[in-house]
Amino acid sequence: LIHADNEIYFTHGADVTTAGGDIILWSNRNSVTSASTAHRIALTNGSTLTSNGGNIVFGGGADGDSDGYPDGYAYVGSSDSTWSGITFIDTVTLFSGNGNITLKGQSGASADRPGIDFAGYVTMNAGTGVVHINGITDISSNAEPGNHEVSGIYSSGTLKITSESDSIHAITLIGNATGAQPNTGTGINSIHGISFDGEGMTEITATG
Repeated sequence: LIHADNEIYFTHGADVTTAGGDIILWSNRNSVTSASTAHRIALTNGSTLTSNGGNIVFGGGADGDSDGYPDGYAYVGSSDSTWSGITFIDTVTLFSGNGNITLKGQSGASADRPGIDFAGYVTMNAGTGVVHINGITDISSNAEPGNHEVSGIYSSGTLKITSESDSIHAITLIGNATGAQPNTGTGINSIHGISFDGEGMTEITATG
């Protein structure tokens, strides 16, 4: 567990392995959702997280249900930032070994950035666990129409998601782009496509 009031940022990559324990990156402990500040999570430069059966969770905010996981979102609100609520750059790999993988990222109206940004070669494999990805962006009145980086979930690289779960929610993507500038952002936007592999159902919900 890495717990931070503000941001969690691995500038030279991260190599984390557990023997079945959860890997939790928990920023934005004070549940910020509107300020022009950074409470983000960023993995770069060949990061690999392997939990061998534990859950892998990225998020922020409080733990209202006391289950040991963040209920809210990692958050970024600064217009000077090139980062999103959650950002993956270069090669990033998440292997949960049958645990669940959960990502929840949000960008505020002064950022005009994706809630979650996959900007490299990203691989997620949950084994028989499920994958849940939820990205939110709040579009400002200054956002440039046609700027599709202003998305709940944005993938400019290669994204591959695998779950062998037979659940109807084996893989879930939820992207939400709302705010002051209509017809600007997108709920989910992928430049090179997203690859899904598994036994259960994939559910995609995009608003914006």
